[in-house]
Amino acid sequence: MEKKSFIIWGRNPIIEALKSGKSLEKILVAHDSHLPRELLRLA
Repeated sequence: MEKKSFIIWGRNPIIEALKSGKSLEKILVAHDSHLPRELLRLA
């Protein structure tokens, strides 16, 4: 079976994907951005 991949862009969409139980391979963050605590907790 072929593995499908896609990119999720933006803090809130990433948080919602994590809340829904999606497994993410990577989370990339700009070096000058402020990470929401919720994103860190979910990741």
